[in-house]
Amino acid sequence: MDAVAYAEWLERLVARLSQDDRVIGVVGLGSTAGTDREPDEWSDHDVWVIVRAGFEEELRIDPSWLPDHERLVMWMRETEHSVKAVYEDGHLVEATVFRLDEVAVARVNAMRVLLDKGGVAAALPEVREATEAHLAAERRSEGFLVGQFVTGLLVGLSRHARGEEISGHEFVKMHAVGHLLALLPRVLDPDDPAAVDELDSWRRVEQAFPEMAERISAALLEDTPSCALGLLAVAETLSPQLESWPTGVAQAVRRQASELL
Repeated sequence: MDAVAYAEWLERLVARLSQDDRVIGVVGLGSTAGTDREPDEWSDHDVWVIVRAGFEEELRIDPSWLPDHERLVMWMRETEHSVKAVYEDGHLVEATVFRLDEVAVARVNAMRVLLDKGGVAAALPEVREATEAHLAAERRSEGFLVGQFVTGLLVGLSRHARGEEISGHEFVKMHAVGHLLALLPRVLDPDDPAAVDELDSWRRVEQAFPEMAERISAALLEDTPSCALGLLAVAETLSPQLESWPTGVAQAVRRQASELL
């Protein structure tokens, strides 16, 4: 979807909901907010629809409030509050339907009020505060991230050696990588600070840490033992900036991966 079509769809959504008495507000999230980062041709629409009490389930069950809803090829309930819609051209919409008193359960970074019939903008500071509190509570120590990274490699290699190749992929290429990505902004200055996503360390790594992203991506294309060695080599380049580095565990990973190769 090009930029013009993207903006037009969003304008049509807001116009429709501005006339809907059940709805008191619309909030754009992520690239839909257009605050930190503009949407591109690959962006979906991500919105909150704030409704009056008693109308939540109507909008979660019936997609007729969406523009061109007759062209939908999928409408599914994702969580208690959120739904996903897919149009025949692949356009994805992720919508969360909240009462005004429910928005504080959400955790988001970029957001912008698109429609406010009363009280929506005033509720967002509480969401920001809750998000900051969540990030502070979930923040893991550097030692925890390093430990989870190297043990993730070990578990993945063991699963691979046992013949559990899919599980081996999961531990090396997902669990270990996830902890490595969370470690990057702790020890490196990003090329683009705005690209760092505090809620999802997998996002925009290519813009924030291009050299690390290239090396990690290359490792991920390899089989599990080779990938583990590549990821370990990436992590070892960070070791001078780390408080401590588990040399013994790293040696065990390298030995096990080399034997499997």
